[in-house]
Order: sequence, then structure tokens, then C-alpha cells
Amino acid sequence: MKKPTVEELREYAKSIGYTNFDAEYFWHYNQSRGWMVGKHPMKNWKDAVWVWRRNAPKFGSDRKMTYKTRQDKINELNRRKQELMRTNAPYWKIHEINMQLSKL
Repeated sequence: MKKPTVEELREYAKSIGYTNFDAEYFWHYNQSRGWMVGKHPMKNWKDAVWVWRRNAPKFGSDRKMTYKTRQDKINELNRRKQELMRTNAPYWKIHEINMQLSKL
């Protein structure tokens, strides 16, 4: 398989209506893995982009959160946690926030 350029990735994503596709991220992600899918060489990068698009909702927008956005989310969760602790909220509510923080 001929490796695509970032521009080819952008053009293809646009042609299938994948408007929030980050071509550079996709390219570097696959380049770092030697353009392998599991233990097998990638056969068709267009299919990989299509699958990437289909799987995007599973990973949510937090997957590629910028530092500022990530830090804002951490700060907000910590504020909520402090408020819950101050009001003697049930442990499970605080635990839920701790779980969210651990995923960031």
C-alpha cells in the first residue's frame, strides 16, 4: 500500500463528509505503528479513514482534548468535588467525579 499524504487524507475525508477529521493526527498515529492494523499491514487507508469515522463516537471528543480544554475540565470537576465534600454529599457522588478525573 502506498502511504497517503496528509493532504490526500484531508481530501478523502472531505469527500465522505468527515468534516472534523484531523488528518495530521491520523497520519502520525498510523506512521508510529508502521501502518499496521494489529499484526497485519494496512491494505487500504481509505477504509481505515472510514472506520476511524465510524468509531469516533466511541472515543468522544475528550480523546484529543487540548491541554487548555483538558485543564478546564479538571478544574471544573475539582470545583464540583470540593462543593460535594463541603456539603457532606454521599461518597458515591464524589467517587463518580474521581472516576471522571482518572480518565483525563
